[in-house]
Amino acid sequence: MCLSINALGWVSADDVILFQPIQGGEKSNDTLKSIPPIAQWPGWCGVKIIIEKPSDAIRKTSVPGYYTLIDGQRLAGAYELNGTKLMWRNTILQSVLIDLENSKSIGALNAGKENIEKNDSVVLINNDRLDGFLESIDIDRGVGIETTTSNQTPPKQMIYIPIDRIVDISLVAKSKKPSGWRIWTNDGSVIDADSWIDDQNQCRLVKPHAAIERDSVLIPWKNILAIAPNTNGIEALSKCFVKAEADTQIQEQRLSQPVVILHTVPEAFDAIRMDLHGPGLFLFQTNRSAGTLLATISVPPQIQKNIGCRATILSDEKVVWQSFITPEFKSTSVRLQLNGGQILFRLDQSIHGAFGCAVRLDDAIIVSDTHEMSQPPNRLQPNAPTKSDL
Repeated sequence: MCLSINALGWVSADDVILFQPIQGGEKSNDTLKSIPPIAQWPGWCGVKIIIEKPSDAIRKTSVPGYYTLIDGQRLAGAYELNGTKLMWRNTILQSVLIDLENSKSIGALNAGKENIEKNDSVVLINNDRLDGFLESIDIDRGVGIETTTSNQTPPKQMIYIPIDRIVDISLVAKSKKPSGWRIWTNDGSVIDADSWIDDQNQCRLVKPHAAIERDSVLIPWKNILAIAPNTNGIEALSKCFVKAEADTQIQEQRLSQPVVILHTVPEAFDAIRMDLHGPGLFLFQTNRSAGTLLATISVPPQIQKNIGCRATILSDEKVVWQSFITPEFKSTSVRLQLNGGQILFRLDQSIHGAFGCAVRLDDAIIVSDTHEMSQPPNRLQPNAPTKSDL
């Protein structure tokens, strides 16, 4: 079966589609008008799709709900009843069975750091939260969660909550290593497949892993943000663990701790926008010992007129980038060689005191300096929508 998608978002007939190769090292690649096939893949860690259009129409949009799997796939959509089965309706893959054994979460877009909670949880529309063991989900009884408290009899109690009263479900599950190829789409979906083919201005995903009954699906390139082999060659900085703390050498401290603000909008490689508000230190812990940091540095518009601070990036305690940022600072793209698994951003005290000290990071990714081809398919096999003990 082959499904065709006409549009995920508003696009113009005059769109020009360009392909930006992503690789580590000091040298960047020029954009291309076509993408090479898998058999001739030149060793890039990924490709970012760039749309040049005459209009200012917004291309990337998030939707109310996302179904996230243990291998990192994420499907934008909503619940759907198919006979007696509770399904997830995605624009690209159509109906997908909700399989709790292979599920991480169902809820709002979360493209940042991973959930580290020790229990499954359900958040209700009134913001109440229940923690415990999520056992089942179906259309009749809703979500069944076993809660444990010390002040009730019996100590364990099964509670069923109607689905329309739930805004977020989060499950504790072991992550599964992805395989094949991964695409990021402009509605926030992240979809894996065995392979892909460039098919007349569209990308044909062959054997999508979240819908193994489908031979392929077609997606216009203009609705894709990025594509990459699933080799962990690209790591979004926003997904890294970060520790923000005050700089003891600064005399006038903030009223609160330095903070990282994430702007959760679909982005290529999940490299969502981050605002670092100092003064202070921001230590990012990566999953690699070396690589290349690619990012665009600018000033958050709300403090553009009052900015006046020095920003420094260090790797292995060595300065790899530094600039004094004023209202005249222009958006700057950087390509920085890293050594070690830590990246330190230091924002010194502003000339305006504790205010006027922040930087914005867009498209911040750490790219491997070596390349591997994608692994053989490792698809998630569907199970009945119940969840056994881990």
